[in-house]
Amino acid sequence: MNETRHKYALIIPLLVLAAGTVVSWMTDVDMRLAHWFFDPQSRVWPGSALTPFLLANKYGQLVGWIPALLGIGVLLASIWKKDLARHRRWALFLVLLLAIGPGLIVNPILKDQWGRPRPSQVEEFGGRFEYQPAWFKAEPGDRRTSFPSGHAAMGFFFTAPYFILLARRRRAAHAWLIGGVAFGIFVGLARMAKGAHWASDILWSFGVVYLVAYGLARWLKLDEAQGP
Repeated sequence: MNETRHKYALIIPLLVLAAGTVVSWMTDVDMRLAHWFFDPQSRVWPGSALTPFLLANKYGQLVGWIPALLGIGVLLASIWKKDLARHRRWALFLVLLLAIGPGLIVNPILKDQWGRPRPSQVEEFGGRFEYQPAWFKAEPGDRRTSFPSGHAAMGFFFTAPYFILLARRRRAAHAWLIGGVAFGIFVGLARMAKGAHWASDILWSFGVVYLVAYGLARWLKLDEAQGP
């Protein structure tokens, strides 16, 4: 990947993240989108019972493990099969992305420490907390772990092959990027339908995974490695 592509691969997502965050601060878009999934008469989240969303809520995180397990398998197999050694760099990329992105930043650093109430926990939807915007830190506790979404982060993990393939198979790389973003959004919608997350949580689940992937891809020089 040349430097121009590197630049756009970083600048465009940063602009999307910044614009989405500012919009969520300056408008009530988070609340409006949450209302789409809430029935004020029965005071429930009926969309969470839809089969696709049920499956996403139950298995979305497990599916996200597939690329990481592939990376672990290649790293282990390369110990005995030396012809797999040329694939170690992208395999390590997948393992580190899971460990640092969803594994470290999304969960212990942000979710467990940020104190953002979930939609089902705010007064507007029958809870006892006030709405809190994205990136506005409060005291953690009382299961206020909305920001960001761990399930959606695992869904967005499927964007990882984009960074592996971009230097040599651009069409396939962009297909993985589109598919990974779509899958992450689908899992995110399932979490919103359950009253578990705001739209801005989903946005930053993508942001964490993508930015960590970008940094790891540059550090490991995936564009110079021999890929699959």
